[in-house]
Amino acid sequence: LDPSSSSNSCFSVGSTGPGAIMLLYSKELKKWDELEDVLEERRHVSDLKFAMKCYTPQVYKGIALRKPSDIKCSVLNSEEIHYVVEQLSKESLQPVEVLREEACEILDEMSHNCCGCRGLSS
Repeated sequence: LDPSSSSNSCFSVGSTGPGAIMLLYSKELKKWDELEDVLEERRHVSDLKFAMKCYTPQVYKGIALRKPSDIKCSVLNSEEIHYVVEQLSKESLQPVEVLREEACEILDEMSHNCCGCRGLSS
């Protein structure tokens, strides 16, 4: 773009030396019909269809796949979960076992698999 053109305005930010930053503003770019509509695709796709898609994570080289039950066991036995359960037990005066069972139920809910519902999204 030529800053001296009549259709462009030129704004200088900072000094006018050789390292100065020049911002160009084009009047033509303000037209609404020339802007890209980044949400156009989302207007034609259902959120339910997106929500019902099965999650298929990328398999990394050299890493063995783990069963969901193994992942759940690792999470429940993590230091972070133990710490949070102990703190909640102190604050709520509930037994640790009850809170661990709640954590287990939450993980079960989080790890649901909607592949059985796939027919709804097709």
